[in-house]
Amino acid sequence: YGNGIGVDVFPWEGCDKVIKSADKLPFGAGSFDTVSYLACLNHIPERVGTLNEAYRVLKPGGLILVTMIPPLWGR
Repeated sequence: YGNGIGVDVFPWEGCDKVIKSADKLPFGAGSFDTVSYLACLNHIPERVGTLNEAYRVLKPGGLILVTMIPPLWGR
């Protein structure tokens, strides 16, 4: 289904690109078909700036995918 780039502020094993802030991505405008936030958006301090940045790096008609873990997960 294409190629993905894993981005994080921590150098996890398998992370493709370590960044300082999710609201300043090191990619050009219109670079991606999809931007995904998998169970992490609630941990990002600058959520509005981060979502604006996701919109910037999306190609026209691109999608933003956000998932969250339910608050009672694991209880």
